[in-house]
Amino acid sequence: MKLKKNLKVTQGIVILGIIAFLSTFIVAGVGFYGMSKLTNNTRVIYEEKLNNIKIFGYINAEMGMLRNSLTKVIDRPYNQDEVNIVLENDKAIKENLQLLEKVKKDAKGEEFLKIAKQNYEEYIKGAEEIIAKRKNGQVIESSFAQQYGKAGTNVSKSILDSMDYNKQLAEALYKESTEQSNDIKTIFIVVLTLSSVIVSFILVTIFKMIKNSIKDFINLLKVISSGDFTVEIDTTENNEFGIMKRELACTIESISGILKNIKNDMEKINDNAISLSSISEEMTATTQEVANSIEGVADGSVSQAGDLVQTAQLASDFGESIDNIVISMSNVDANAKNVNGLANASNSNLLELINSSSEMREAFKEVSGKISSLGSSVRQINEITNMINNIADQTNLLALNAAIEAARAGEAGKGFAVVAEEIRKLAEQSKNSLGEINNHISVISNETEEVINNTEKVNVEFTNQVEVINNSIDSFKNIIEEIEKILPLIESVNSEINRINSEKDDIISKVESASAVAEENSASSEEISASAHEMNASSEEVASSSETLSIVAASTLEKINKFKL
Repeated sequence: MKLKKNLKVTQGIVILGIIAFLSTFIVAGVGFYGMSKLTNNTRVIYEEKLNNIKIFGYINAEMGMLRNSLTKVIDRPYNQDEVNIVLENDKAIKENLQLLEKVKKDAKGEEFLKIAKQNYEEYIKGAEEIIAKRKNGQVIESSFAQQYGKAGTNVSKSILDSMDYNKQLAEALYKESTEQSNDIKTIFIVVLTLSSVIVSFILVTIFKMIKNSIKDFINLLKVISSGDFTVEIDTTENNEFGIMKRELACTIESISGILKNIKNDMEKINDNAISLSSISEEMTATTQEVANSIEGVADGSVSQAGDLVQTAQLASDFGESIDNIVISMSNVDANAKNVNGLANASNSNLLELINSSSEMREAFKEVSGKISSLGSSVRQINEITNMINNIADQTNLLALNAAIEAARAGEAGKGFAVVAEEIRKLAEQSKNSLGEINNHISVISNETEEVINNTEKVNVEFTNQVEVINNSIDSFKNIIEEIEKILPLIESVNSEINRINSEKDDIISKVESASAVAEENSASSEEISASAHEMNASSEEVASSSETLSIVAASTLEKINKFKL
């Protein structure tokens, strides 16, 4: 019982966690050790025992083939193929014996291997002797053959003994692994059984403790909910429910103290509420008289405030008219300044335009001069092509004469006739090319003349445009001078309007101040009157509330008395 009182839920959970951890650690450790052991046994069986058995099996098979071939060598005529089979099997057996020497073995395994090697060496010496005799045509004696057969039987027996020994070792390791596996299973079952029993015991203990504690706690809450704060609570438990009971006891004690204080305060409130009710009735009569006196003052203030409001409205309308005039004059002043700025900007732009036009006119003059030079060059090229055309005609004529002379000369003039013909063709080609060149030059000459004419027209237009721009500049100068004369007058009118506007604002401000004061007085009178009425109503409400408070206090005292404190 004492353990249940002092056992905490958190401690039980920690104990369960520790048991689970230890169980897991033990199971994992045993499992790891067992698996390592099983893995090692499996490795030894595979890498050592089974490997030895496999190699001995190869040797046994090769030994059988060797003995079979050697029997044929003894009983039959000499055949080199059978001898080769014997030699090949001998080589294979020796290689496998070398492999067996590399495989890990115990002392007894080494002894078996040593015996097998000795028997085989004796056997193979006899085989070499038999092969040598049969090669020379000698017959093998039966006694020697029988003795040699026994030697082969000894070799096979030693091989089989080694295989049996390795099988026994493998079976022993398998048996050991099986026993190890069974031991691990037994440990697993024992650990799981013990941990399950301990965990179940702790869980049942915690469950009963929680169930009983909750039952006790619910019974306490039922007693408290009925209003009995004199219940005794066991605060000797050290678990979580003991802490909750101690806190509940402190809470009940605090609530009990609060209810006692409320009871005392409500008794005082009840007494004060009765006194307050009588005072409120006296205040109601006094405030009614004050309210009647203030209503007369409020009526006069309201009439005066109405007259001042009308005056302020007239002043405000007059001020709005002046504001409109000020805005209009400001707009006129701003527009005049904008016009002046635009005129100055336009004048500057026109000056830049005339400078640009002058530069363009000079550029057109330069272009016109170059185009005129181009026309002269084209005419000179035309004269040169005409001269070349004449030369081509003369060359053609000379070639024709040369051809005629070559024809007269007969066979001796044939080569000269060919040259003359080629010269004539070149002259014709030159003439045709010159014709095309003349056509192109004619087109260029015509286009050049048109460009020169257009350039002169553009030059004239530029000159006229510059004159128009100069006239525009003079007009803008006159406009700017007139605007500069108007601007000071507009600024003067604007300053006067602003001064009037400032004085108007002072007048309106004073009228509005007087109107505001009158309205405030009127509002204050009305507020005082309303406050007096409200005070009267509040006094009545206070009297009513005092009666209600007295009733509530009595009712509260009656309810508090139901609690057992």
